Amino acid sequence: MGSNSKDEAMGSKPTSRRQLLKGGATLAGGVALGVPVHAQTYDQHDHAGPASGSGNAYPMTPGNKEIVGYGQRSHFVTSVRIPHGGGGSPDEFGKTFHVASPIQDQFGSITPSSLHYIATTRQGFVPDIDPKQHTLMIHGLVDRPLTFTMDDLKRFPSVSRLHFLECAGNRHTARHKTVQESHGMTSCSEWTGVLLSTLLKEAGLKGSATWFVAEGAEEVKGASSMPIGKAMDDCIIAYGQNGEPLRPQQGFPLRIMVPGFEGIFNTKWLRRIRSSTGIT
Repeated sequence: MGSNSKDEAMGSKPTSRRQLLKGGATLAGGVALGVPVHAQTYDQHDHAGPASGSGNAYPMTPGNKEIVGYGQRSHFVTSVRIPHGGGGSPDEFGKTFHVASPIQDQFGSITPSSLHYIATTRQGFVPDIDPKQHTLMIHGLVDRPLTFTMDDLKRFPSVSRLHFLECAGNRHTARHKTVQESHGMTSCSEWTGVLLSTLLKEAGLKGSATWFVAEGAEEVKGASSMPIGKAMDDCIIAYGQNGEPLRPQQGFPLRIMVPGFEGIFNTKWLRRIRSSTGIT
């Protein structure tokens, strides 16, 4: 029986020389890149675990954007944020506006950005802001009202500092059964940006200014007046958190960090700072 008959009897078609060469090139490419051959057939939509029979839970394939493009923690690590039960969250519209960090599972001082606690408005409104279109206005009792783009802000000398952030509602109640439920509304990050004092000096802050207000793009404004002395001390106009841009839930592309003040003063999605005498 000829080779063609044998192939037909086995239910397969003969392999051409071109197909063999193509397969060899694919194998050589995989070896050269250090990618296991079995990883090349990994289903990029299957994030639950290893490819069947591969023995490799995290094949580094260019098509798998979740793993290669950004990175993924081990599937054995299961710490997650949880809704914070106080204050009517979630509300009648199903929006969760307080989310607690799993502080019981943290190591060291830094809270991963993806596990940082969240406190936002009852509308659960997280603006989708294009940083190329975003600006920060400094006005009020200044000699030169100024408007900064994100590129402008990044041209100023930057600082990177560790600061804890805590919601005013971070406290224990009889309903709470775990430390995450009772005290998960606090987190610590390395915040990077430009000192607010630098921007106020650039605008020519007047000596008569005694207070300032930071305004964000959220629908429900929560910030209150703060002493101008605090602005000139250690407030940061932050665009970075833990070595990367702020995440949308943390105010991307810009927020103010007010060390030692309750979370509500640390306005997210920052767009305007006005200095005044405190008399409106």
